[in-house]
Amino acid sequence: MSDAQVIQLPRPQRTRVVQPVTAANETGSRPVLCLCEDGKKYWCKGHSEDSPDEAVNEIVSVEVGKALGAPVLDWAVVDVPNSLAGRRVGKGSLSRRPMFGSLEKAGTNHRYDVTSIRRDGNAERVPYLVALWKLCNAEDIQMLYCLAEDDQVWSIDHGFWFGSHEGPRGLFMPSELAGRTEIPKIGRGTSVEAWESATEAVSSLRRPDLAHIPSMIPAEWNVDPREVEDIINYVLERVPYTVKTLEDYGRLARKEL
Repeated sequence: MSDAQVIQLPRPQRTRVVQPVTAANETGSRPVLCLCEDGKKYWCKGHSEDSPDEAVNEIVSVEVGKALGAPVLDWAVVDVPNSLAGRRVGKGSLSRRPMFGSLEKAGTNHRYDVTSIRRDGNAERVPYLVALWKLCNAEDIQMLYCLAEDDQVWSIDHGFWFGSHEGPRGLFMPSELAGRTEIPKIGRGTSVEAWESATEAVSSLRRPDLAHIPSMIPAEWNVDPREVEDIINYVLERVPYTVKTLEDYGRLARKEL
């Protein structure tokens, strides 16, 4: 194979911690908010032998969301300088390995329910959230509503997805009770057209759309690529289940017109 034929897979954006700011106390993983060299703030979550799944789940789910067009936040691999490695920040701490960093969205409300459907495009955003939740078997579903953007909704905190809430990751299929994703109640006002377009986005999802994901995992985490491939296979196997769910919601939205 010539050099011209080599496929260059994308690599994640990387930045470096300048100063830790605070730690979140309301979540189990207690990510640390850090100001980084790129001038942005990220909620940083570590990867360790004690917690090997959460950061990987974050990367895979966000990249699946991007492939669908779902409202997920940008992220970066955040390196920690030796002078800060291991530092306690509130009830959280900075890892000695690179961390997953989710871009901070200032001026937000953190919620567990679907609200403000008729605000700032949420009628179009919610169907894509449902698509992402169902494909990734989301647990502990959480959202941010951005006050500065008229309560625009974003998906956050995906560490317990893919059946990881009660222990090691369990890739349960919809034929099993643990593989039937429970999602928040969806109220009136969602877009029929958005349900249709979200359904099409899921139906057309193919392996090449997700083939870059293994290359996004930091090499320093020593994650077996087969582990990531298993998650990708799992997502693709859940396409029919997810399509049926979206079609059901679309029919309900049409009846509400």
